[in-house]
Amino acid sequence: MAEYTTVEINYGAGSIVAQVELTYRWYVPGNDPWRKVAGPSNSIPASGEWENRAIGGSTSEVRMYTAADGLTIKLINFRRVTVGSTGDGEFYPSGYLIPEFLPISWKVISIRR
Repeated sequence: MAEYTTVEINYGAGSIVAQVELTYRWYVPGNDPWRKVAGPSNSIPASGEWENRAIGGSTSEVRMYTAADGLTIKLINFRRVTVGSTGDGEFYPSGYLIPEFLPISWKVISIRR
């Protein structure tokens, strides 16, 4: 069984918007996949793997990776999210519409099983 969380990623007060789907596979070892499901073709990378890492107390961050770029996107304070949850993050790779090493914001728009 798997859970699919769709997250909207914004940069520059909504000037660049993309959506990614994080797949969480219960009882499957290793990192889980993510993929871009909406947005301009070169807004963010197309797909990769992700992990949820604790960063202290009850705070965690999703770290999204690609084979080509390594660490690509961080979604900070992404723990026990529900539809409508929001937060900040960071974007790392170069060559995309979102400039490298700049802050982004995120919002959970759907969760399905």
